[in-house]
Amino acid sequence: MRRRSFLYSALSTPVLARLGSAATAEPKTRSPLPGLSPAQLERAARLHWESVVIDIHDHTWRLQDYDDMWKGGVTAKTYKPLADGLYWDERNRRVFPAEPFDWTGKYLACIAQVEELEKSGRPPALIIRRIEDISRAKKEGKAGVIIGNEGSLPVGSSATNLDVLYQKGMREIALYWPAGGHTRHVLEENGTLTRFGHEIIERANHLGIALDTAHLSGSPAFWEVLKQSKSPVLHTHGAARFPRTRYFAEGDLQDKEIRGIGDSGAVIGLHFCTYIKNLNGWNWSPTIDDLMDHIEYLVKVGGIDCVGIGADYFPYNRKPSEKPFMQTEKGRVEDMDWSKTFVVGLDNISAMPVFTQALVSRGFADGDIKKILGENAMRVLKQAWKGNT
Repeated sequence: MRRRSFLYSALSTPVLARLGSAATAEPKTRSPLPGLSPAQLERAARLHWESVVIDIHDHTWRLQDYDDMWKGGVTAKTYKPLADGLYWDERNRRVFPAEPFDWTGKYLACIAQVEELEKSGRPPALIIRRIEDISRAKKEGKAGVIIGNEGSLPVGSSATNLDVLYQKGMREIALYWPAGGHTRHVLEENGTLTRFGHEIIERANHLGIALDTAHLSGSPAFWEVLKQSKSPVLHTHGAARFPRTRYFAEGDLQDKEIRGIGDSGAVIGLHFCTYIKNLNGWNWSPTIDDLMDHIEYLVKVGGIDCVGIGADYFPYNRKPSEKPFMQTEKGRVEDMDWSKTFVVGLDNISAMPVFTQALVSRGFADGDIKKILGENAMRVLKQAWKGNT
């Protein structure tokens, strides 16, 4: 194994072991899920480390996040540097800049940071441009980065601008993100797509950019995307709106939407974050059991082929603040304590082996576990990226 160096820390023993073999023992960074037999733990470790594991929705960008990917056995993740109307600054805060603002320029600057990281090899990362690159990242022990975006502001005023973004590495895009207030370029007041929204779908299909329907659930536009897109889509982060849920959060999927995704060959990335999706319907952090309940429900309604991972990890400040929003020279800043918003025991991507243990504990077959971990996402990406070079 060739020597690898890092800007910030040496690799842990479990990570080094993983780079040398696909079927290592489970990492020591997290305690195993209680109640599993030694045979089940061994099976879960084997499945996790030999599988392609893809998180199809993420925002984190710090060097530590790449180290956490290795510790968690994650082959690739979709990196969304912006959401329409905000970005994350060097202090890990969500910044809502004053308009006018060059969203295309900001997006390209974020991609340039990943390019520099890839060139430096510290830590080893690989921008995923072709479906073969995912297998390459797995084989070479590199952190695979699928460049996407949550919302279409970086596209600017013409869908042909996607050509430039594609050349720079964009391989996934959500048409819409609601919180920034930038909606009229893709959504009409009645919830249908604008002409520009339809143009983005057409151009993305032509280039080989996967489409994301997240945040469109509950609107006519959700169905318009499923109908118009020539390839299956990713609903990169969502959860089921099933009977025992007492609180329906924005974006929760109705049964007919889950079936629509399943019937079209699309994939739902199950959300681990309660700030948007309260998985157990209460105001406390969800448990792994809550997460598994959602997976079983999605499988029941939409089929095993429609389920994937959309954890949505992102930078956060660990200290709570009295005033969530502050005005700075850069614009309005959201400064919150995010530390209790994720599934207990899965609050960091490094804990992803525990997710596989939970799938084993629920009795999923090996082939189905591999589908959930990454094969379903790979299938959709392969169809969306067909012919790209």
